[in-house]
Amino acid sequence: MNPPTETARRYLLLALSAVLLSGSLSLAQQPENRSTPQINHILFDLGGNGLFMSVNYGRVVNQYDGYLITGIAGIGMFPPLGGTGAIWTAPHQLTLNLGRSIQFMEIGIGGTYATGKTNASGYTEASYSYNLSPILGYRLQFKNKMVFRAYLSPIVHLWGEFLLEDYRVLPYLGLSLGYQL
Repeated sequence: MNPPTETARRYLLLALSAVLLSGSLSLAQQPENRSTPQINHILFDLGGNGLFMSVNYGRVVNQYDGYLITGIAGIGMFPPLGGTGAIWTAPHQLTLNLGRSIQFMEIGIGGTYATGKTNASGYTEASYSYNLSPILGYRLQFKNKMVFRAYLSPIVHLWGEFLLEDYRVLPYLGLSLGYQL
């Protein structure tokens, strides 16, 4: 299978932009359901999609009575192990949070792009991987603007180098502490 041509990529990007724009326009036509304005937050994660630790920017995309939708993206690092250098990660996730007031149950999907350098074969070479993570967790949004999250996020290896020896699914969890801006 040949990679898509530049023209095909442009049409795909145009179609994706049209879908995202139409979705945001339909949400903009229903402002009476929104209970509070959009909220930005900064999170520090241990484990989870950042693999070891990460700093993330999060945004409540939509907030309605009884649920909210959040998107999170950040940058993380996995410390050097054995013959490898540090592994840099780009964690991202989209979650549906069900609940009221300050307590929510989180259900969603996340992913991590990881890149680093290995020296296992006697010379330095780049390694890349992408891992997908279903998310099931608990979220607290305190009145003092603090955010706490604890979640299960098993890592499913999709492509690239294995971060650990030949795993396909690796049980994992994450803890997150942040502040709403």
